[in-house]
Amino acid sequence: MPEQPFFVSVATVAAGLGRVRRIASELSLAAVNAKVISVRAGTQAAGFRPITDFIDEAARATEKLGNALEAGTLAVSRSAVSERRAADALRRLRRAAAGASRDETSLEAVIDRCDAARTAISKSMTRSIRTLDGLLDQISAHMMCISVITVQSRIEARQAGTYRPNLEAIAASMSSAAEQVTAIVQQSRLDLRDALAARVEHARSKG
Repeated sequence: MPEQPFFVSVATVAAGLGRVRRIASELSLAAVNAKVISVRAGTQAAGFRPITDFIDEAARATEKLGNALEAGTLAVSRSAVSERRAADALRRLRRAAAGASRDETSLEAVIDRCDAARTAISKSMTRSIRTLDGLLDQISAHMMCISVITVQSRIEARQAGTYRPNLEAIAASMSSAAEQVTAIVQQSRLDLRDALAARVEHARSKG
């Protein structure tokens, strides 16, 4: 596959994950603030408190997943560099072998080892990309749950008397945050899957 689009895809995903982590952190803080307000509101907002606990937990889990994804994209980038270097070395060795005498066999053994190393790196990178895709699925699931429960939080906010405007504003901000993360994750999944599909097609063409 053309390596530039692959590196761009990984870099784009990494940048998006940085945003996901920041939004998840803000979401967790919003949930904590909502819980403080609901405590002040007393029994009028009693139903809001367990909702904020759930959202805070989901946001913290998302932040941890974001950290794991960031580390994963870095590992994929490093593997891509290693694979490119191995492929370059393999091409140079093959050119050297083509110009060597027919009875020269030492280069063939080196070429085989280099090709095996490149293949191993490629397979490892493909597995890493699939792992990243799975982590993105987990974040998507968390955001879906948050989106659903923020609907209930708006209902509960209506019972909070004078604290209603504050809780409604926080509920709206949490819903917006979940939508932003969902959009980023969807695009990241597309980028990764496109990169993976291109890698598989590239491997088949070389097969």
